[in-house]
Amino acid sequence: QREREEKEQHQREVERRMNPKSASDFEVLYNELENWRQHETTRIKSDADLTPEMRREQLEELLHKETKLLQTIDKLKLTANSNNREKRINKVLAMMAAPKKWQMADGDIALVHTPFTTRAKELLEL
Repeated sequence: QREREEKEQHQREVERRMNPKSASDFEVLYNELENWRQHETTRIKSDADLTPEMRREQLEELLHKETKLLQTIDKLKLTANSNNREKRINKVLAMMAAPKKWQMADGDIALVHTPFTTRAKELLEL
């Protein structure tokens, strides 16, 4: 049981990193990228076998990799923002398209479709 829960948790974490959707998912990615950059910078600067020219080349390569990773994260962020926006719009339209509930004198509830709910439903179905 516990092993299965740990495996599911690990799977969710991998999914969060591969397909981030929320601000916290992107915060995790940015933090991991920063930790990786610091670790690699420390590794390059502490390598005594490197000449200053080789060290500079490796730092340039590190900068290039970091830039590529930041671009990838930004593309993921744009995709997630677009998807989240679509979901928000559809959620609001669904709420607006729901029929109005009117309490009748005898206690029953009547569902009433107004011109506004009808139009919202048309927009939702587009």
